[in-house]
Amino acid sequence: MLCRALLAQRRVATQGLGRSTQLMLADSLLELDDVPGVGRSLSNLYTQRLSLGEALSLMLVQLDYESRLGAWQAMMQGVSTKATLAELMPTTKSARAQAFLALAARNTGRTDWESWLRRRVELLVDPQELCVRRPVLQPLWMA
Repeated sequence: MLCRALLAQRRVATQGLGRSTQLMLADSLLELDDVPGVGRSLSNLYTQRLSLGEALSLMLVQLDYESRLGAWQAMMQGVSTKATLAELMPTTKSARAQAFLALAARNTGRTDWESWLRRRVELLVDPQELCVRRPVLQPLWMA
């Protein structure tokens, strides 16, 4: 509600704070499992010029969103660039982004990418803790 109230203010919506608020809104909507709301929020960001930090946040939210839609091919587009960008994120977020990419690789039959990305995630975090927050990632570590 707070993000929507801020975005309703014309000054906020047209400045940098608007982009950050839109990203927070999209992330919050993911936590609430409001997939259509996330899509609307993300569509507002695609046309804006983003800072590197904002672009990284957008990529992580978009990967989470696309995983909920089962848009595995879209997630794999530019996977090399996405994996490189994930390295610029804080550890936990980097691991989550790479895990989403590994899941997309699994679902598109790219076992080479899946294995490489899964090992990278395992170096960064405990996969079980990651799966508690994002159960969709569990198939990557099931026996």
